[in-house]
Parts: sequence; structure tokens; C-alpha cells
Amino acid sequence: MKLVRVLASQGLEARMSSRINVRQPLQTLRVKAAQENLDEALVAIIADEVNVKEVKFGSSTEASVELDLNITPQLKEEGMVRELMRSIQDLRKEKGLTVSDKATLIIETDEAGRKFIEKNMETISHTTSLNGVEWGSVGGEVQSIKIGEFVVKVGLK
Repeated sequence: MKLVRVLASQGLEARMSSRINVRQPLQTLRVKAAQENLDEALVAIIADEVNVKEVKFGSSTEASVELDLNITPQLKEEGMVRELMRSIQDLRKEKGLTVSDKATLIIETDEAGRKFIEKNMETISHTTSLNGVEWGSVGGEVQSIKIGEFVVKVGLK
């Protein structure tokens, strides 16, 4: 576990120095060291902490850890979904909602934003405990969120 903490910490430091938000998934963390008896569960902890899809050991990197900084369109979209979900969770918290409280999300956005949200609605709804979505003017207290190229205004009821 000590090695897991060290490698996760080094991976997070590499993210900070690259100025890539932890919510933005990346494909690979390459680790110079050999795997040294780390089972799949421990490797999964490293991948989860650093938010990478895979951890490769024994790589010929100059540093002890190295991130693949290429953000594919799929990875970018996943990062945008995470950012939106974080904003919705913050809004739930502001409204005093608990985990068991179901809410309806009110969304005001352009057509491209709507397509993006509709494409990812199942994940968003499940993660943020929504019982539905309404499209239209949010009114009242509005939280504007910039998600990639989209600006989304959200409210809860």
C-alpha cells in the first residue's frame, strides 16, 4: 500500500505540473518501476486516484512516472460529463438535498449543449440522483456552468 500511495502521489504531482484537472481522465500513467507484487486491485486504486484508464509498469520513461497527456475526444467528453455532474452535486448540496432526495434538473442551454447532455443523461441522472429533466428557462436562482464549448444554466426543483 505504501508503494500505491507513492505512485498515486507522483501521478497527481505530474498532473499538477501539466495543469490538467484531476476530473479530466487521461489514458495512461507509465511507471518506471517494475510492478513489484502489485495485484490488480492495487493497480486499480492508482488508476482511480490519478484518474487514468490504465497503468503501465516497466516503461522506459525519464521520470519515475509519466502521463500520456493526449486527450482524445472521448476522454474530453468524459471530463465534461464529470464537470457537469460535479456542478449538479454542488447545487444539490447548496439546496440541502440528501443522497436519497430525488430532484428534477432544469436545464437551459443551446442545441449543442442539449445534444451533449441527452447523450450522457443516463450517467448524469444516475450519479446525481435525478428523477427527471426539464428543458427551458431556469429562472430564479441560476447557476451558469461552462462545460467545454457549452454554457449550461441549471436549477433544481
